[in-house]
Amino acid sequence: MAGKFVIVDTSSIIFGLSKKHDVFSALEERFPGYSLLISQGIMNEIKGIAGGNGRYAKYAKAALEIINRNKRIEISRSIAYPDSWILASSPKAEAVCTNDIALKRELRRKGAAVLSMAINGKLR
Repeated sequence: MAGKFVIVDTSSIIFGLSKKHDVFSALEERFPGYSLLISQGIMNEIKGIAGGNGRYAKYAKAALEIINRNKRIEISRSIAYPDSWILASSPKAEAVCTNDIALKRELRRKGAAVLSMAINGKLR
């Protein structure tokens, strides 16, 4: 990964879309010129949710469409467990966007900048 980037976790993507907000657009506005980075492991997680019948399947399908259209979203080849990959990659990132409470706690403990998608569509 060259240049500046922000890591985006499945939880923020799905949560945002479930509240009619696009976390990628919010991050692009907050971090102009930065790449948005997800891993192949995160893609696999989103595809798994999209392929199911759960209440988040339609949001995961929408996430896949957004990811495929957005040229600023880069996909790391890593198929590692998403949280492990995020924790390992966070020192090189400008920030990590996640709504996962346990992951946020661990990232903050490591000194990473952490953002979350709020119900109103704002990053906090």
